[in-house]
Amino acid sequence: DDAGPALPPGEATVGGTKVFEHQAHCPFRAFAELRLGARALETASPGLAPWERGQLVHKALERIWEDLQTSVELRRRNPGELQRTVSEGVEHALRRLVEERREPLPPRFESVERSRLEELLLAWLDTEKELRKDDFTVVGREAEQSFELAGVRAELRVDRVDELADGRRIIVDYKTGKVTVAEWDRERPLEPQLPLYAISQGENLAGAVFARLGADALKFEGALASDVRIDRAMPKKAPELAGRVELWREHLEALARNYLAGRAEVDPRDGKCGHCKLPTLCRKDEAE
Repeated sequence: DDAGPALPPGEATVGGTKVFEHQAHCPFRAFAELRLGARALETASPGLAPWERGQLVHKALERIWEDLQTSVELRRRNPGELQRTVSEGVEHALRRLVEERREPLPPRFESVERSRLEELLLAWLDTEKELRKDDFTVVGREAEQSFELAGVRAELRVDRVDELADGRRIIVDYKTGKVTVAEWDRERPLEPQLPLYAISQGENLAGAVFARLGADALKFEGALASDVRIDRAMPKKAPELAGRVELWREHLEALARNYLAGRAEVDPRDGKCGHCKLPTLCRKDEAE
């Protein structure tokens, strides 16, 4: 079947932002994971999983900006002071990871991971000083908020919210892997979290950007108001921000309505199944 039963009016949705992400990727995946509860077993691997390394970056930067607070303070601190700030942030992140895993990391492994993180985060702070031309205050770190769009309720956790001098805000989402900002304007965007955050801010929005902390690149990528300066964050002839936000709202509302209606066809976007782990359930390969 290409559809399941629609969700009864008023029934709570589960999955939050994954409703939009999975429905865009493949309607069947959204139905199978979020309505049927289908899950693939995790595969054990030595060391840290990629998502754990990502969490280390998030936790460290949360603590670092709790200390720094403003771009002015970031630029004021000398290299020795920044090194201490970063070391404290990394120590906090590693301690939280050990608490969640409920077992210590091997000492040599922890030492290597600590050095890697400190080097990455110091390089990132230098990148922020180089690329950010606007003064800002960090007013949100891992901030949570409830948001509803077209009947789908989501609990949003925003990595960082920067407030400019005029009161407008820039949403910052940390990413350690590759991202595709060009996806945002498509009818089925594969990474809709930042557009969702942007919609939730209303008229107070000055931008929504990924902070790329990858092995291959350190940079900002996203969408900004025309008078906001973050070097190399978007193409010179990028569309106007307010118009893009309305386009994102239109596309994401359509995804929400399709999900609530029970749309569940096996239709991976661009014919690519990506990281979906449900091929034995959808049997797409057998059908082909």
